[in-house]
Formats: sequence, C-alpha cells, structure tokens
Amino acid sequence: MLFQWLRDQGMKAVYLGTYQTPKSVAKAALQEVADVVGPGLLSE
Repeated sequence: MLFQWLRDQGMKAVYLGTYQTPKSVAKAALQEVADVVGPGLLSE
C-alpha cells in the first residue's frame, strides 16, 4: 500500500477518506502545510 510505504520512508501521509471535494482537499493540504498532494482512485 502506497500510504504505508510513504510512512516507512519517513513522510507524513494523511488519509482524508473517500468522496472529498477538491476544495476540502485543498483546505486540508493548506492546514497540513503539504508539499505534495497525491489523489488516488480505486475502481472495482
């Protein structure tokens, strides 16, 4: 899992859950002072 790999590499990874709007992702990124935002999509 990418999320765990990022943590293993010493990075802080924040999971926001499903069904987030672009606005809520941007707000969370600003609050966390993020350097990178990596959205993902899992389709079945």
